[in-house]
Amino acid sequence: MGSKCDTCKYNDIAYGKQFWNCTHPIPCEERKISELGCEYAELLEKEIGGERMVNKSGIIPGDKVLKKIGENRTKFNVDISKEAKEKRTINGFTFDSDDEADYFEEIILTDETITSYIVHPKYILQESFEKYGRKFYKVEYEADFEITRGFKITAIDVKGSPTETAILKRKLFDKRYPHIVLEWVAYSKMDGGWVDYDKLQKLRAERRKAKKKAQEEYKKSLILP
Repeated sequence: MGSKCDTCKYNDIAYGKQFWNCTHPIPCEERKISELGCEYAELLEKEIGGERMVNKSGIIPGDKVLKKIGENRTKFNVDISKEAKEKRTINGFTFDSDDEADYFEEIILTDETITSYIVHPKYILQESFEKYGRKFYKVEYEADFEITRGFKITAIDVKGSPTETAILKRKLFDKRYPHIVLEWVAYSKMDGGWVDYDKLQKLRAERRKAKKKAQEEYKKSLILP
């Protein structure tokens, strides 16, 4: 956590029912202040009907709409309430996220080239073992789907922001199961729907690079000759 800003009037004081703690080290004058407080301030608590309200990252960027998290949401901001789980249940399968459920409904159930599928298949990456008088549990990779097209088997994972653990397990999977193709997919409306995750990251990197270049050229155009 960065050093506090002594001049920020929203620092460590109650603003309505919101309690702010400024964590940004730069001077207050250089920050954007909204009616909700410093743009970079962390919302420690906001009581609304007994529920904690924050956005996905836990940081309030200006006056953007807040979203509920708490007992009914995971650390990835997935709603795990009974009603949400019922909405994500299709053909008897309850999916971990809306994207996963959408992929099942839009791709798995409609692609006529898929001859069979398994939901939430598990693959052993390392067996359990004992050492130093301790038992070490097995390590598994759980994909979202396994599909078969003819003689080709593909494991599919719908990804948003993969963790470091997921990235490591992906490498171990590819080493142990060379005959199974592991595909990470993500949804991008800008890119036409479901896209290979690695391809999407390259496309986004290219767009960021192009945007940065355009901004630099625009700044140069403002400089008088």
